[in-house]
Amino acid sequence: MALRKVFEPLKVGPVLLPNRVVRTAHGGLEMSPRMTDDYIAYHARRGRGGCGLTILGAASVHPSSMLFPFSLFHDAIVDDYRRLMAASEPTGMKVFAQLWHGGNLYPAIDGGPGWAVSDIPGMMGMVGMRMTEGMIQEVIAAYANCAVDARSGGLHGVEVHAAHGYLPQQFLSPFYNDRTDQWGGPLENRIRFLLEVLRAIRAAVGRDLAISVRLAASDMPGGIDIAENQKVLRALEAEGLIDMVNVSRGDYYRMDTMVGAMQNPTGYEVPSSGEIASVASVPRLLAGRYRTLDDAEQLLRSGAADLISMVRAQIADPDLVNKTRAGKALDVRPCIGCNQQRRGGRFGCGP
Repeated sequence: MALRKVFEPLKVGPVLLPNRVVRTAHGGLEMSPRMTDDYIAYHARRGRGGCGLTILGAASVHPSSMLFPFSLFHDAIVDDYRRLMAASEPTGMKVFAQLWHGGNLYPAIDGGPGWAVSDIPGMMGMVGMRMTEGMIQEVIAAYANCAVDARSGGLHGVEVHAAHGYLPQQFLSPFYNDRTDQWGGPLENRIRFLLEVLRAIRAAVGRDLAISVRLAASDMPGGIDIAENQKVLRALEAEGLIDMVNVSRGDYYRMDTMVGAMQNPTGYEVPSSGEIASVASVPRLLAGRYRTLDDAEQLLRSGAADLISMVRAQIADPDLVNKTRAGKALDVRPCIGCNQQRRGGRFGCGP
């Protein structure tokens, strides 16, 4: 297949991406309070290999939730961003930070319960601390502060993770959100937290940064479905709060659909994520175990997506884009979707 669309530049808010290939956020790297040299080198290497956009792995915006020791609210984060950008900027790859809060899925930094929309046990059995009005406002402000730090550090954008069962999706969820105040009940109330987060970010950074949101339909009975995600997306666009939408599938209820392995076919997420993204007018980023640029080109030509997530494919071979562009696609080390990402004690492809 002649590759055309996958190499086309794309404007996302104020940012011009050099092509349509994205390395979306994943875990496994953020295992230190500071950005390590290895962490920075990993991202810069994907840039040298031709990746158009990298979204840094999920990191907490507030001490009330911790996924890794690495967070976005420590004093040196701006210096860390600047070190990262000094290595990545010359490659032409754009860099977004992913703003994250785990709600009832992960504990607070002190080991206590994470702040959550309610005290309904999370998908891993943890009971979160039901947030008061003051706690909600504190976390909203934390998202905006972290976006300002990303701008100060020279990043090109931020992404609010509102999928996979994390705090913003818990507010959206009919199952987890049992509140009777302005933050719960009908969808127009359940969406309020995400709206206020994005409003605060947009007010803080204006149009200087691209703003993305990550959405997904839950695979859990009673969770937020495709139709409600479409309504959420329309509401965010109506206020001009987002420049891109990143849609994937599932949550911790079904890890095999959230992180597809060898049994999942190429594009397995599209029937769900593509349906949500279909109502968007901003650029749409989809995932679904895409392993080759031929796979990516087919999805782009179908009109279902404007950008393609290729994470494990670029772990297997960081030169995927450049090799394929040079007519050497057969030299690309293929990803088989085995989800074995440790090699010799370090993050990488293979056992």
